[in-house]
Amino acid sequence: MEFFLHAYYQIAAIILFFIGFYLLIVTPNLIKKILGINIMETAVFLFLISLGRIGGGQRAPILHEGIRWTECVNPLPQHMVILGVLMTLGVTGFALFLVVKIYAHYRTLNSDKLRRML
Repeated sequence: MEFFLHAYYQIAAIILFFIGFYLLIVTPNLIKKILGINIMETAVFLFLISLGRIGGGQRAPILHEGIRWTECVNPLPQHMVILGVLMTLGVTGFALFLVVKIYAHYRTLNSDKLRRML
């Protein structure tokens, strides 16, 4: 039980991931599928940031006398998340562009109807 008290960010990330996965699998609307993918990506970012703590550190890793690495926050997951957010913006923009083109051509956003049309 003590694990759950210290890992609430990881638990929230897992719950968010499954909410996004549910949207991706269950809904036939393409916009909602893109929203589900974005929720899943946000859950991964939250999980990476939550793993970035080293010990109980809350400070930025600025090296000077008297500070130890066990008191700092690991900057690598933060950099990975920033790059991931930028990539997510590009992929989401491209996916929305494709959805607009699909709607202009087929006049529907329902993936089941699109599958029957093809």
